Amino acid sequence: MELGYAYPKTEAELVLNLVNRYLLIESISPSEAMKLALARLKGRFSIMALFAKAELFMVARRGSPLAFSVHDNTLYFSSDTQALTSFSKKIIELEEGNTAILRSVKQG
Repeated sequence: MELGYAYPKTEAELVLNLVNRYLLIESISPSEAMKLALARLKGRFSIMALFAKAELFMVARRGSPLAFSVHDNTLYFSSDTQALTSFSKKIIELEEGNTAILRSVKQG
């Protein structure tokens, strides 16, 4: 709040403010901002963040399951791997404490 952010109504707003603080104030990359924000978070969570300008999508987890699958050039995310089996047989489970970075691939 001392930095001018409104008091967050949800935990998601708190995380957004924290990532934005690193992006705007310290002018660092989105992946580094996410890494710094994750280091300050406590508890169990799964996070997904889209950085439009960088064409970057990041996911992370701690103490909470997170998996994804790819089918017909579409990514599906879930905390329940069984739910993903209806979309694809290839399911990737994010390991505890890991972050996945997905970048846009230009076709043409």
